[in-house]
Amino acid sequence: MPEISIVIPTHNRWSLLRRTLAGALAQEDVDHEVIVVDDGSGDETPARLAELEEPRLHVLRNPSAKGVANARNLGLENARGSWVAFLDDDDLWSPRKLRCQLDAPNAGDAAIVYTGAIMIDADLEIVDRQDAPEPEGMLDELLSRQAIPGGCSNLITRTELARQVGGFDTKLKVAEDWDMWMRLLLAGKGRAARCDEFHYGYYQHGVSSVLLNKDVIESDYERITAKFAEARRERGVEIDSVNISRWLAKNYRRAGDRRGAIRIYLRAAREHRDFGNVVRAAGVLVGEKAMRRLSPYQPEPMTPPAWLDLYRPGGRLESVAIGPDPA
Repeated sequence: MPEISIVIPTHNRWSLLRRTLAGALAQEDVDHEVIVVDDGSGDETPARLAELEEPRLHVLRNPSAKGVANARNLGLENARGSWVAFLDDDDLWSPRKLRCQLDAPNAGDAAIVYTGAIMIDADLEIVDRQDAPEPEGMLDELLSRQAIPGGCSNLITRTELARQVGGFDTKLKVAEDWDMWMRLLLAGKGRAARCDEFHYGYYQHGVSSVLLNKDVIESDYERITAKFAEARRERGVEIDSVNISRWLAKNYRRAGDRRGAIRIYLRAAREHRDFGNVVRAAGVLVGEKAMRRLSPYQPEPMTPPAWLDLYRPGGRLESVAIGPDPA
């Protein structure tokens, strides 16, 4: 039985998966399996996966696309490890990520274990960083806002606990990870642990699932708000509507939808009397570059971790592919 199972859902993105999969297989000092769930891909993904002679790799396939939450749940059903990690097909891991998380203080009693994240662009340059927050009080933080750095590729959890809470909510398209993390912590009595280092690269690009599904972000948020209303009342937690509105608007901005971003900013400004969002709405009209330049928030500089070089051209984790690279 492997120590941990890695579940990677994918759909028509072999050009990204080939690098992500290389990093998953290269995890050091762990007994692990990698489960790729091909969610009805019509590109070269099925053929390329079939070429790989790797005993730790297991490929499952949906004949037609059923969505990322469904694909993750299929992987979870077939996971044999005591722990399970979810990895999106465009994100990158340090080779030490899983070992660091499994060895984190109090990991043995934790429902979730997470790490710090760096936001990276297409050139693997760091555009932002998100430090791993304190584990104490993480449940309340999550009930208030999505506080886990990056996205779904961050944390690990007990396989049986993930099954116990029912896996991912297939009615959600964008915020299914946030929803899952709250249910895991509610079931796990709020016990969380962290690995302080930056072992996770959250890849930001123009065809990310968040941007492709931007039109359902608000409905996801409304569903989650209602779904956990009782848990928030019991714990005396208020949802951070201002923070969430800015996150929603930022995704519209990244997708190039200025009108949608302005609408979110102005609605939040009116509902929460937040003048800062009025300024942001005006900034959207000026342009993205000017908005970033004038923003009071500037990412804290950091030296890129050495493991990023493994994924650069010529690095040993640049690709797991057999045969010529895709054009």
